[in-house]
Amino acid sequence: MKEKTAPWLPMNASWWPEISNQLPRPWPQEAVYMDLRWWEDQEAQGRTKRPGRAALCLRWGWKEKRARISMRNGSEWERASEGPAKGQSRASEGPKNEPQVFGITEPRGLTRASEGPAKGQRRAPRAELQNTKQNTEQIKTLTSDKPSPVERVKPVRGVFDEIVRLRLEAWPGARELTLTKARAQILKARITEHSGEDVIAVVKWWLESTHPRAGYLRENGHGIDTLLRASNFAKYLEFSQEQPRKPKPKATAFSVPPPAPRQTNEPPALSLYTERQIAAVKADLEDLQDTCKPETWERMVRTALAQSYGQA
Repeated sequence: MKEKTAPWLPMNASWWPEISNQLPRPWPQEAVYMDLRWWEDQEAQGRTKRPGRAALCLRWGWKEKRARISMRNGSEWERASEGPAKGQSRASEGPKNEPQVFGITEPRGLTRASEGPAKGQRRAPRAELQNTKQNTEQIKTLTSDKPSPVERVKPVRGVFDEIVRLRLEAWPGARELTLTKARAQILKARITEHSGEDVIAVVKWWLESTHPRAGYLRENGHGIDTLLRASNFAKYLEFSQEQPRKPKPKATAFSVPPPAPRQTNEPPALSLYTERQIAAVKADLEDLQDTCKPETWERMVRTALAQSYGQA
């Protein structure tokens, strides 16, 4: 009895490089099996050699353990498990010059017949080793969306060097800052959330501003790590964008108004009243005249005039 196999559908092998280039990472399991089958077919045709597991992990977006299990599960993707036999003609695969994956070029001198050279045929060891290394490096480069470590450090190092320069200009003789791992991570986070220009603006505000908060930070020894802290940075950035406060003008001798005249309770002078008014008041107070001193008596009379006749 013939053993049952999964349904098999012939596909033009030249389609797969373009299809795989459009797949988002991580790839689904079926796409990985298809990719392994495609690489095996390329090796059988003598066109190229399959990259190593590390390069394929980058290409698929998979962890190494998961990739290793799938690569060992040959019953799902090896040519012997499904489809036509290895020696079957592949006239349906389309044109001979199908596109290659991620810049992997065909070794010179190999024929591109429908089946290619025999499976046991091998290239020179040195050429094969060199071609494998080149293909692996190309796949690592083209499948990685992340910048290289050097590119990631460049903006952080540039901003930090500017911070060091501004600090030494403001505080000559101060101990130079060092870019520790923790400080680099915090600085990178602030650059990512805002920008390098915003970080420099906050540092200049801290070093030069007359803002009360900037003065408090300087006077109490708070340094660059306090500025870059996530809970503080946005607030300090707002302060740095405010218009500088104008100092209050100091009072001068010309700006102080003259003191108001001192008010006294001195009664009006006798000359402001008529002789008749004065005589009438003295007559009423005559019994008290002998008990007072002359100046007290005069003041008493003037006070009584003011009370009787008002401020004349």
